[in-house]
Amino acid sequence: MGSVTVEKGDRAWWKDAVIYQIYPASFKDSNGDGLGDVPGIISKVDYLKDLGVDVVWVSPMYASPQVDMGYDISDYQDVHRPYGTVQDMEVLIDECHKRGMKLILDLVVNHTSDQHAWFKESRSSKTNPKRDWYIWKPPRYAEDGTRLPPTNWRSFFSGSTWEWDEATGEYYLHLFAVEQPDLNWENPETREAIYESAMRFWLDKGVDGFRVDTVNMYSKGVEWRDAPVVDESAYEQPAYNIFCNGPRIHEFLREMNQKVLSHYDTVTVGELPHTPDPQHVLRYVGAGDRQLDMVFQFDIVDLGQGKICKYTAVDWTLPELKRVVAKWQQFVEGTDGWTTAFLENHDQGRSVSRYGSDAPPWREPSAKMLSLMNCAMTGTLFVYQGQEIGMVNVPRSWPIEDYKDIECRNFYSDFRREHGEGSEFLEYVMDSINKLGRDNARVPMQWDDSPYAGFTDCKTGAWMRVHELYPEINVARQEREPKSVLNFWRAMLRLRKEEGELLTHGAFELFDEDNEKTFVFKKSRGGRAAVIALNFTSEEQAVDVPGEGLVIRVGNYDDVKERVAQEGEKRVLRPWEGRLYLQDWSYVANKLIWEFFLACTIVINIDTATVIVAVLITITITITEPTTEPDLKRSLEFNPEFDLKHRSLGVGPLPRSICGYYTLSGDPDIKTRSCEFGTTCGIASPNFSGLLACHTTVYTECVVKKIFDPCPSVANPSETAHPLCCQEKDGAIPVCRTYIGPRSNNPIALKMYACEPTSLGHETNVFLYQETGYLLPQTRSSGQTTGLTANNLSSMTVSDASTSGMTSTTGPLSTPTSTATPAATSDVPSAQAQTPVIVGGVIGGLVILGFVVCFVVWVRTRKPPAVSGPAELPGDQPVEHAGCELDAGGHRGRRREEEFLMPESPVIRHFGNDDFHSVRQRSDLSP
Repeated sequence: MGSVTVEKGDRAWWKDAVIYQIYPASFKDSNGDGLGDVPGIISKVDYLKDLGVDVVWVSPMYASPQVDMGYDISDYQDVHRPYGTVQDMEVLIDECHKRGMKLILDLVVNHTSDQHAWFKESRSSKTNPKRDWYIWKPPRYAEDGTRLPPTNWRSFFSGSTWEWDEATGEYYLHLFAVEQPDLNWENPETREAIYESAMRFWLDKGVDGFRVDTVNMYSKGVEWRDAPVVDESAYEQPAYNIFCNGPRIHEFLREMNQKVLSHYDTVTVGELPHTPDPQHVLRYVGAGDRQLDMVFQFDIVDLGQGKICKYTAVDWTLPELKRVVAKWQQFVEGTDGWTTAFLENHDQGRSVSRYGSDAPPWREPSAKMLSLMNCAMTGTLFVYQGQEIGMVNVPRSWPIEDYKDIECRNFYSDFRREHGEGSEFLEYVMDSINKLGRDNARVPMQWDDSPYAGFTDCKTGAWMRVHELYPEINVARQEREPKSVLNFWRAMLRLRKEEGELLTHGAFELFDEDNEKTFVFKKSRGGRAAVIALNFTSEEQAVDVPGEGLVIRVGNYDDVKERVAQEGEKRVLRPWEGRLYLQDWSYVANKLIWEFFLACTIVINIDTATVIVAVLITITITITEPTTEPDLKRSLEFNPEFDLKHRSLGVGPLPRSICGYYTLSGDPDIKTRSCEFGTTCGIASPNFSGLLACHTTVYTECVVKKIFDPCPSVANPSETAHPLCCQEKDGAIPVCRTYIGPRSNNPIALKMYACEPTSLGHETNVFLYQETGYLLPQTRSSGQTTGLTANNLSSMTVSDASTSGMTSTTGPLSTPTSTATPAATSDVPSAQAQTPVIVGGVIGGLVILGFVVCFVVWVRTRKPPAVSGPAELPGDQPVEHAGCELDAGGHRGRRREEEFLMPESPVIRHFGNDDFHSVRQRSDLSP
């Protein structure tokens, strides 16, 4: 993959992505050696796609002695041999890309392994050219002549950050293990070697970005001063405030972006510990500063950890958690920064055990409740392997010998050495390790209930002890259970994508901050709102859900809707219950006002004052409604089999707004509505000079489920058909489009081939586009023909004309410039009666009054339009289209052709009726 400079827009692809972290050693073993590997990951790519994953993040798989499970890298350009080969990684990259997913790697460049060729050269002599590639310092001496390290800094893995090298008589720095010497980022040669070896090598193979390990530790500063003494029991002291966020860190990251990342379409997420100030964090993630795209801020996962030492666990309260969540949800509001949403990773205990309850009665409810909370958070969502099935911490009965992690084993050894084998505090330390230890997240993934959890078929077992609960908590079992934690996660990830504007990008507001039992917050954006109510206890809790017009959308108890219906005004959450309520005031207000206005237009003798009031309110709503990107999708209640029963297909690529769907038929309460103008929708091409028609069918109880990736634009359409097929996305049915070029200066006709499994039924909403205006679709049902027309790209609201059987157009209309006259038999209002009223940027009283007068005259003088009978429609033929792919069930779609027939009208008369054909609407497609 060649490098190319890429400018990122305001809505980068990674903001709405779901990123799934894989720990290679523990994910899936493919060759029976008891250790996970890259081919094992490849074998589960379809599982990840089905879950709803957009980006796969693979933790270090590089060549390594594995002192710190791959975070001690000996060769950036090779793969740890038990995991596989570079060729295996290339296959994994390709398989992810084939499924529309991306892949990112860990970028571990604060340090290397002491077995890396660079360090071997560096420590060989003081005069070696690579000596300055690492950080070497001479010793200090106490008054009694005792040799001391250059500083009193404490390592993350216990002991000093300095290791004495006898051969050269100096110390080298290692913030982590002795075997992980720190690179010297002050040396430009070191930085360039990192860019080439660790970054460009993999980016050129198609990797889509990096999770940047310990990103705020590259600049250590020039003052090698001691840390203040906060732990009088030890010489070494925590020094995070000294070696984190050093003076040149932002310079280094800008350089990394300018020299490497800006030449690829990448995502970067930085690990940013010990950086509590939101304003400082914004320096890392501000889009204008071009450093990182987002970071992990660790306040939420630090809850319960000791202030001086991680493994001196302390209790935490729900108000503390709420304040931490609110702090990092709100810190990017009104800025150009971005944030992350996560509860687990490879360095943390399991979220169910830490924030929920792993007691048998509450494991599943609390896992679902945390999923609901996590999926409602602003920012890019990260899911760690096993989190989607509700894996929990290892049993407290495990002895220290069953733990593999260097961090907890070193701490336990140091503590036992200082306090003795029989110390009563050892039990406390083991309690802390059980709660907070990193190995809680590193036990083998639980795939089924076969020996070793289906992770490996090695006769001697897995590389690490398998969790005892694997027969109860595993993927295979939860695949079979519609109401499992796994299927709840799938449903929540679908909801997050459907309601992305609200959940991923909405503003966060916290309620009842000091309540120690319940957590209630609101997400709002563009006139819509969602309220999330969570019970963090094993008892029922009364809860105040603020806001009116709230409708329950989802909960983690199966009977939540019935329960809410019985509660009335008093809301009571069951143990570990979570609910998400939806509120859509702008949509409700527009619907009510429009229905009132429609009724006014139908009644001839209605009081003029009422009509004026209705028109004024409608115009006010249109003008004052927020101009944020519309999201008119409505969703069905969660059903794991939903995708097999209901489909919705996009008519055009939808880069920013929800416009032009293929919509599901059969709903008794269908309402139509136009998109707000000023947004981008439809197909863009050099032949179109304006925005295209935006039209969406909204259902009260149905879902618009699938949106396609944008198709290529059509360049210079001509008489020759240009077939374009959208790629299948998320298992939805492909749509194949053929565009036919302009004929005799008429609008561009659109012929669509909808490739559908023959067992599914749909109704068609298709559009004709022209250069200076647009035509909305007509529908045909039960012998009635309905035409919706308009000819000016300005605000319009479309009624559900199909219920009245007539052409209904509101808003400004303009008659096309033509000498053609309407047919004498046309039962439509005259051209004079349709004189346009232009609604400008500032609506003055006279303009509104003129519009009202014209409209009232039209209402009082119009005649019902003539409606022609059903046109002869071509029969369906099972013709295979070249661009129609097999669906998930292996069925070849049958082709349907839909074209248009528009009723004669001065608005479209000059185009010629011969250029419009019929559209067929069907509620079913028989095999």
